[in-house]
Amino acid sequence: MIEAAKAQAARSGVSSARKRRDAQFAFMWALICLIASGVLWLFYIMVAVMADGAEGAIESVLLAFLVCVSLAWRIPMMFMMDKIRKGERKNTIAFGVCTLIFLDFISGIVLLCASEEPNEG
Repeated sequence: MIEAAKAQAARSGVSSARKRRDAQFAFMWALICLIASGVLWLFYIMVAVMADGAEGAIESVLLAFLVCVSLAWRIPMMFMMDKIRKGERKNTIAFGVCTLIFLDFISGIVLLCASEEPNEG
């Protein structure tokens, strides 16, 4: 009986370490994508400034605005993902799905695989 409890504790420890490592990977990948979005926003702003015609400038400003809205959504999700990475917040399936849809495809899949909610079935 005691050996079974020790084995269960050892398995949950490995699983917990793996989930933390997966959350670390998801955070780092999402951070890279966030930085890439910021660079893309700067690129659109530069194109708008250097555009010859009004059409190119308007398109670039609209694209920069859309990227800015995307960044405004991604940055709070990154803070939440950082809390999951540090173990201060529980990883849930709902957050994994929101990450998959709104933040990044790869990070969302990794967070769904590392979810702490039990699988049914």
